[in-house]
Amino acid sequence: MFNKEVKVGREIKNYEDFQNYVNDDQLIEGAYKIGVIGWEAYKILGHSKESRHIFYGHPKSSEPSLVKVLAVIDDCIKYVLNEEYPTQIIDIDEYIETLKSENFDRNEVAIENALGDLPETYKNELINRLFTIYVHPDSSSTLTSNIEFVSPLLWQVLPKPIKVQVIRRLDQELSKGNAQVTDKAFGFVHVVSGMIYLSHNARKYKIVPLVQELKENLDNWDTENRCLRELKQFSSVIVDECIEDYVWALTHTFVGYIGSSGRYSRTDFYANGAAVRLGQMKISQYNCDKAMDGFAVLLCGKARKYL
Repeated sequence: MFNKEVKVGREIKNYEDFQNYVNDDQLIEGAYKIGVIGWEAYKILGHSKESRHIFYGHPKSSEPSLVKVLAVIDDCIKYVLNEEYPTQIIDIDEYIETLKSENFDRNEVAIENALGDLPETYKNELINRLFTIYVHPDSSSTLTSNIEFVSPLLWQVLPKPIKVQVIRRLDQELSKGNAQVTDKAFGFVHVVSGMIYLSHNARKYKIVPLVQELKENLDNWDTENRCLRELKQFSSVIVDECIEDYVWALTHTFVGYIGSSGRYSRTDFYANGAAVRLGQMKISQYNCDKAMDGFAVLLCGKARKYL
């Protein structure tokens, strides 16, 4: 993480490399960026370094007063040395290797403790790595399964800007045209419940074809069941372009048709699986008002109950 935040000119691998190749400014800047020190310690260390240069860095430097020396020491003790050491941070590479194993410990408390204390930079790095691995076609089922378990827990402690950045990576996959990767990217969004952060184009990519397929396959119960199952996860982020068709198709699906059967005593026929999900797919009053004109005739019986 330090190597990614600070460009030293070579990779820093161990303690001696910090001594030999990293100057004070780089060390202070890097420690702050990766969360080892806080904002106050970052400012105090920078000020202390400048004070040292003023009173010791040049042949003509004057002697600092005792008050100045004690003030610098007091600030460093208070804002740096007295602060608790950061929680031992997981090694991201090692953690991902562990995720590949079937022996990965799926204990929510342990995972929350490991991920919750990570500095923001580490969380950003980890969630982006998990996304990249998850959408890769060659990722093993064990690895993707463990990512599906870990990602929602990490998602809970991410700030909004990082969530938006990760979800918007899906748009990059859309432009590449690889259907398998695109489907897995949408799968990751579903796993972390990040639908609200999808871009308009990403929502259209999934929602419009599903709505059209549902509308064209009314009373084809297998298709209705599948379309409703897939649409349910997008029910809160329906795009304006298909609101009318969306409400029309849901209403017709819910109403079904009246008929008779020598095998069943029922006369009201509809897709049973779809009907269960319909009650959980809420339509806002705004969207409902926009879609009313085209199917007012259906507002009776079950249609009125649903809307």
